[in-house]
Amino acid sequence: YQSVGTNIIVSRLATIDGGRYWLNLMFEESFVYGLPASSQPMLKTGTPAIGTYRVDQGVIVADGRPTLVNTALDRVSGETTKLEVTVTALK
Repeated sequence: YQSVGTNIIVSRLATIDGGRYWLNLMFEESFVYGLPASSQPMLKTGTPAIGTYRVDQGVIVADGRPTLVNTALDRVSGETTKLEVTVTALK
């Protein structure tokens, strides 16, 4: 058994200046290749392979503005994954 899905953790958030914030962001998404309904490949053993996309970094974002944090290409499927973050300050 292996857990798959999405985890998002913001471990620190600090105000910088002028409506900008610094945050420590950890994003992890794991997924299964080779499910019967999927066209993705399986390992040669016939068992599904687990793919993972993970970002763990400090980011500076402006209040209310989307910020592109990371872009990655899946070498198996050719799909591009983009991680975008928006911070909205509550007043």
